Amino acid sequence: MANLMHIKKAAYIGLQDMSRALVPSQGLKIKWFDRWNPILEEALDSLPALGDFPTELYIKLCQNPGPVRKRFALLTEDKDPVSIAWIRDKDSHWEPLTQWLLPGAIFPVKPGYFMRTLEVLGLDMWVGFWRWNTPPPESRLIRYHEATPTYGNGCSEDFESYWRETGYFKTVRKQRNRCRQFKLAVNQSGSLEWTICNWERKWRIDPKIEASDLNDRLFIAKYLERMDQYFTFSLLDQDEIIAGATLMVQGKDLVAGVNYRKPGYDWYGVGIYIMDRIFQWAASSGYYNLDLGGLYDYKEKWAPQVGNRWVFNICPEHIYQARQVFSRIRNSMKILLKNNH
Repeated sequence: MANLMHIKKAAYIGLQDMSRALVPSQGLKIKWFDRWNPILEEALDSLPALGDFPTELYIKLCQNPGPVRKRFALLTEDKDPVSIAWIRDKDSHWEPLTQWLLPGAIFPVKPGYFMRTLEVLGLDMWVGFWRWNTPPPESRLIRYHEATPTYGNGCSEDFESYWRETGYFKTVRKQRNRCRQFKLAVNQSGSLEWTICNWERKWRIDPKIEASDLNDRLFIAKYLERMDQYFTFSLLDQDEIIAGATLMVQGKDLVAGVNYRKPGYDWYGVGIYIMDRIFQWAASSGYYNLDLGGLYDYKEKWAPQVGNRWVFNICPEHIYQARQVFSRIRNSMKILLKNNH
């Protein structure tokens, strides 16, 4: 099975290299770079600003070293830049560098050229729309599309009333009593790395291999922390961190990031307690909204649905067909191995 995965990876690389000849250009010209280039920086100046974060952050993110390949595509029409696609290798597919790292920001692109850019890249791409007001544009090359609810609340709203409505306030109050001995700290030295790295280690797909975007996630967090746009909340048992959760500032809103609690403290409900304290902090912070994100049903206990997040896969026909073939081969091998046991 491992050999099959290596063959699949090699085949995908070959197919994606062929895409330049197989995918229609739609009148766009594309130039690829394997590292950040002054040409890209010059083109960036002529494209619309991207999201709510400084341009310097994106440029440094593109140059941040990591364990996997990064590529950059400059797309032009009549010699004028229309987009810069910065992407990261994810084994058998690609994703934007900002994927699930920076909300409301995918790559710089002129209006009307986003989906055209993805189509012309000719790659197997998975793209997340996080904190967007509208769903992704349509394309005949979209192979998978899913929308899931996101949850949040206004920072000045009476969030405890919502918890009473959902019957969750009793749980919150119980954990308040159990956690009274613990101390809350904000942006304590080392807490950012402790929270993000332990979260990543817990949820990584292969226990022996760290997530390919961990270096970029840490880089973004440290950069924004220096600008007072990233907050790590830590719960301390004396001097030991036992739970952590992160928040990012996007515009006038607070956006929940990652969280982790140390094993052995489940009885105290430290994860619930630190979320409770974040709501209290947000209420006096001066920000407009607290966005908890989506994906996990427990968030509905904390706040009502406020929107959706979308994820979709876009893939050219020749790569999609190859993917289907390998999927059938893999399933057949699983059945064969099962029968032989």
